Amino acid sequence: MPASNENEIIRRLPRSEAEIILPRLSAIDLPKGYALARQGETIEYIYFLEDGICSIQSVSTSGERTGVALVGFDGVVPLSSALHITESFHDAIILIAGHGVRLSVRGLQDVAAECPVFVDLLHRFSQNLATQMSYTILTKAADHIPARFARWLLMIHDRLRGEAIPLTHEEIGQALSIRRPTITTTLHLLEGERFIQSDRGQIVILDRERLENFASSTYGTPEAEYVALFPKPLD
Repeated sequence: MPASNENEIIRRLPRSEAEIILPRLSAIDLPKGYALARQGETIEYIYFLEDGICSIQSVSTSGERTGVALVGFDGVVPLSSALHITESFHDAIILIAGHGVRLSVRGLQDVAAECPVFVDLLHRFSQNLATQMSYTILTKAADHIPARFARWLLMIHDRLRGEAIPLTHEEIGQALSIRRPTITTTLHLLEGERFIQSDRGQIVILDRERLENFASSTYGTPEAEYVALFPKPLD
């Protein structure tokens, strides 16, 4: 397949490794609700999103679930197989439809020894994903829902190629484990401050700088770490 510059892991491959990996990738459409991995099931592919957003979710034995991380064109999901784990310990569900490419776990195993930069990039993203998850736990412990919601919108905006965030109240509630009345109240608060505009299943950030200030310490540290781990932007 032709080289893609739409995923931040793939676009950083040196030419020698790209020539090995790219022919093994297959393109795939990623509709909303598509499962890239299911908790307790064997991982068959790893996915490199080029557009769209994946929600990584923890699921309890009783079926309760909550979003713990977001992945878009910045990385790869699921990462367990890159760490030689064959079973997924999370659900990975497409939250906003898009497209990408995927590599079979067998293909990953075949190229790993020949592609040290690729493996290093996977490990770097794994580190950043762990940091993102830790801050998700921290923000939930603080129990300030408006700031947590602001952080989540900023994280989606970081990974979205357009400006409008196409999500309904129900989808937001499932991803953040927040009840619908609380979502409505929080949206009204953020709209009242002119941070966002919400209408008919779409949210648009109007003033990102002020929204970041409102999110305060809940947002910024994982993002700064990502820049440190992937320091050279490629054009």
